Amino acid sequence: MISIIDLGYFVVFALLAALLIYLIITLKNINDLLNETKKIAADNEKHLEATLENVSSNTKNIDLITEDVNRMSTLVKTGLERADKSFDTVEKNIKGSAESVRHNVEESIGTVRQNVEELASYIRLVTKVVESFAGIFGKKK
Repeated sequence: MISIIDLGYFVVFALLAALLIYLIITLKNINDLLNETKKIAADNEKHLEATLENVSSNTKNIDLITEDVNRMSTLVKTGLERADKSFDTVEKNIKGSAESVRHNVEESIGTVRQNVEELASYIRLVTKVVESFAGIFGKKK
């Protein structure tokens, strides 16, 4: 005959076993999440560094192009006064192109900044989730 105490022990042990299985599954999921987060962070770090290097070199090139354009327009204006109207048109087109390139670089920088902020947000979210789980499981022990 099964006593109430034996039945109580069985229920408690069954609940503990279920809790242990749930805890193991949760820890595995947290581990998978952390591994994926590390992978994403590593992948994005390489891309961000490459993008920042490209932005830096593009900015230097734009500065050099702008200096060359200014020197060239000065030479053209002083050396060829008869062709002033046609060179003014060329100068406006070059400045418009430089402004377009500058705008694209600024837009790229904004995108990079946004990606970095999103990555930081994901990392903060994962950190909070891990801290929450640590707090939950730490208090139950």
